Amino acid sequence: MTYPSGRLIEYPSLDRAGRVLKVQGTLAGTTTEYAKAVTYNASGQMSSLTFGNDLIERWDYNPRRLQPWQIRLGTATVDDALGRWQFGYCAGLNYNQDCASNKAEFSDWNPIDALRTVTGPQCPKGASRVSLPASL
Repeated sequence: MTYPSGRLIEYPSLDRAGRVLKVQGTLAGTTTEYAKAVTYNASGQMSSLTFGNDLIERWDYNPRRLQPWQIRLGTATVDDALGRWQFGYCAGLNYNQDCASNKAEFSDWNPIDALRTVTGPQCPKGASRVSLPASL
């Protein structure tokens, strides 16, 4: 794909399922790697993305619901060196309640039942936030 700037974006490497493994762009004869490596889990969801600057974004999913519950941005040696974002879901609503907070731990969430359903100040009135452990 060529953008109006003249930058050509290419996907030089795909896996057998046709998913992108690399992304690069060329402008005025200079090639830049935007994504050096992309990996996918058994469900086909992206599990990691190594950017051209060698930072790695890692995605964790709830294995039963396949919803993302955590994203980490870091290096090859420290997986959350630049941040950790965790997601909660508001019960009864049709959108994710983004609980992103750089390296935040949600210690102020007080479990009140077996599903760890809690009322959250960021959820709309009448909704409850559901925070599920990764093992569910």
